[in-house]
Amino acid sequence: MFVIKKIDRKTIIAVLLAILLLLTVGVKLTFLSQLPTTAYCESMGNFCIQIDENYSLTDFFQQFDIVVDENTMTESEIMIPSVFNAVYDSYNALQKNQGFDLNDYKGKKAVRYTFDVLNDKENYDVKTNIIVCENRVIAGDLCTYALDGMMTALTDKTMIQG
Repeated sequence: MFVIKKIDRKTIIAVLLAILLLLTVGVKLTFLSQLPTTAYCESMGNFCIQIDENYSLTDFFQQFDIVVDENTMTESEIMIPSVFNAVYDSYNALQKNQGFDLNDYKGKKAVRYTFDVLNDKENYDVKTNIIVCENRVIAGDLCTYALDGMMTALTDKTMIQG
């Protein structure tokens, strides 16, 4: 003898939502595991961009001979615009020259970390910024905040002693 139980609408919706949640988590984990862990540029070759418990922000900078003062770190959440203006186009051109491309991250939240650089040349008061999204460095620069300041790639040795 078979007993047929009627399933109510709330139970069906709950099961469908649980399946949807599991699928979403699975897709996200698959996507994250496929993200690159290295980038490439002419002057450096391949370099590591993945930040995790085994590879810190300081480790990232050491690849470029940049020595940062960890005590000066500031962090701010930013949103990469969905549509770039001239400033972002220019900044992204700098990034492309060093193996990054912000076009892949349009519309995403990221974190910008800023540090004082300890091995700057001639007391330029150099800062370095990196932008991290999904535990990967997606952009970076060396800069000065003076009125006649400048910004350059992490690979450029004109502002640091390397």
